[in-house]
Order: sequence, then structure tokens, then C-alpha cells
Amino acid sequence: MSSQTIQETQSYIQEPQTANEYLQQAWLHLARRESAEAEMDFKQVLMLNNQIADAYYGLGLTNLEQGHQDTAMNAFRQALDLINSRLIKEEPQRGTVLRNLTISQIRMLENGG
Repeated sequence: MSSQTIQETQSYIQEPQTANEYLQQAWLHLARRESAEAEMDFKQVLMLNNQIADAYYGLGLTNLEQGHQDTAMNAFRQALDLINSRLIKEEPQRGTVLRNLTISQIRMLENGG
């Protein structure tokens, strides 16, 4: 990655405007184990567009990381509802992968984490 690309990415992350930009930033925060920041960004995504299953899934992961299992379960269930109603039809391959990941998280929580 060139230094110009890194600088563009850093400035891009600092001032998100759209749901997609917040979503990308949220995943970066989560990858850096910055769960509080990731949670805020995932919530911002959902305020801008509450039909993004990936944001509910990511919010579930941040809630798990923070030890909030009930909240995580709710987020995963919302993600699964959206995946089943929309994403699986619109993007079958990605929808199937996200659906399987979400179901795995739900089962893990149902079995005591």
C-alpha cells in the first residue's frame, strides 16, 4: 500500500459521511479491538440506514466483546431477520456467508457463550 493510499484511508476514516463510510470505519475499529468506537459507528450506520444487516452483525460482535450477551443476541437476531428477508435474495453468496456466521453466533450464545 502506498503512503498516498494510507493517507487517503486515514482521512477517509476521520470524517465519515455516509452509512457505508461509517460501516467501513466501524469494522476498522473492531479490527483494532476498539469496541466502544466500533459500537458508536455501527449505531450511526443504523441511524442512517436500519436495513444494513452487516451493521447489526457488527454491533452484535461489539456487544459480545463488551460482555453484553443479551444485547448481542438482539443484534444478531435483527441481522438474521434482515438477511433472511432481503440480503439472501439480493446477494445470495454474501447473504449465505453472513447468515451462517450470524446463526453460529446465536447458537453460541444460546449454549452459554
